[in-house]
Amino acid sequence: MNSSSIVLAAFTTFVAVSISGRPALAVEVAEPVGRMAFIRGEVTLDGKPVVEGSPVSVGDVIQTQLGKCTILLGQEHVVHLDAESNIKITQRLVENGRDETLLDLKYGRTRALVRSEPNKKRSFGIRARGAVMGVRGTHVYVDNPADPDLPQRFMTVEGLAHVTLREQAPVVLRGGESIETINRTDSGRAPAAAPVVRLPKKKVRELVREVAPPPKAITTGGDVRNFAGKPISVAPTPVRPLPVMPGSLLPLDPVADSVAEIIIKGEIIRK
Repeated sequence: MNSSSIVLAAFTTFVAVSISGRPALAVEVAEPVGRMAFIRGEVTLDGKPVVEGSPVSVGDVIQTQLGKCTILLGQEHVVHLDAESNIKITQRLVENGRDETLLDLKYGRTRALVRSEPNKKRSFGIRARGAVMGVRGTHVYVDNPADPDLPQRFMTVEGLAHVTLREQAPVVLRGGESIETINRTDSGRAPAAAPVVRLPKKKVRELVREVAPPPKAITTGGDVRNFAGKPISVAPTPVRPLPVMPGSLLPLDPVADSVAEIIIKGEIIRK
């Protein structure tokens, strides 16, 4: 490069910095924390069509129309999303023995399988408007209708979980137990919860089958305990779980119609 070229390059850099007032910043790309393992029908990621195997990151919004999907988060969690549903990966942090995940179900139905490890501090939650379901080593189901006047349903298929409503103590749900909540948005009061009920096994199986996209892949607690490090056969391409990767710890970002700001403490759950 000759001297005139060097002067011109330096002048161009000076002008660029002077006009903006500060140097240009590099655009940060979010680290993937999981992948879309199975897709059937219309599914979008941040409003754009998505294909099987696509990575997902903290802040991503997955929405289904006339379709269903399965999301793998690291080697620990499997999330099934039913048709006409919208879910956001709000928080995912894996470091120093900690594993923290928070999903915001804006509307629709989801099932999640969470693998437990005795020596790991794990916090996994699904937030749906004024309620949050904290999970630890459990298979759970959440139904959050788009219409706020319809009741929400939280159910533990297997294991143990708790549901927390604003200004109320956590309600413990064991396998086969369910609770419904009513969002009293018109009065501005906290959501109300009906008593815990034990559903017939047939009803539990029906709800489980409705959400999982066929062919069934990782749909039971036994499946999720066995899938780490092994190929997962999903529709029809074998997909290996991603290695555990750290995500960014973000401030809690409730969905627009949320009436509660609740932090999940998975440690309060005891078997």
